[in-house]
Amino acid sequence: LLNDKDPNKGIKAATALLNENKLPITDENIFIAATCKDKGICFLKGEGKVSVRYKEKPQQNKLSGVQTIRLNDETFTVEIKENQAVVNGKTYAFSVEHEKASQPAVSQSASANGTVVNAPMLGTVSKLNVKVGDVVKEGQELLVLEVMKMENPIKSAVSGTVETLFVERGAQVSAGQKLLQIR
Repeated sequence: LLNDKDPNKGIKAATALLNENKLPITDENIFIAATCKDKGICFLKGEGKVSVRYKEKPQQNKLSGVQTIRLNDETFTVEIKENQAVVNGKTYAFSVEHEKASQPAVSQSASANGTVVNAPMLGTVSKLNVKVGDVVKEGQELLVLEVMKMENPIKSAVSGTVETLFVERGAQVSAGQKLLQIR
């Protein structure tokens, strides 16, 4: 009953979404479109990316080998053995702690050619809300970047016209990668 009050929810809205994307109207497809919206449509069209890597073996960050390091005109021979460093024959225990990064801000660099919007982190472009030629305002949502099942809206820091799109919906992007350019 609650879905009937919202025209964007329910069987009618899901059926309309399927018709709009020229997909078969089946109970299963209606369920997928109603629950997953754009992601479900991408899945049904075969455009969805599976990002589960459960069969891949995790990479180990193993430090090893012998290095010669020059520091302030002094030379050191350093050999790394798992959690020990042997420096000029003397052994030191160490551990590597990875700093937890806060969510990076969207990088937008201005130049004579306009403003380039870069990906703040690794992720998948799940929604693309603009196309080349669209006029955008400062603060407007340009696209949505999915990271670890979380949707992160990427907003414009400037007003202008979308001049170039460097990505498309479903694209995997890395941190710092160009997404689009606004002039």
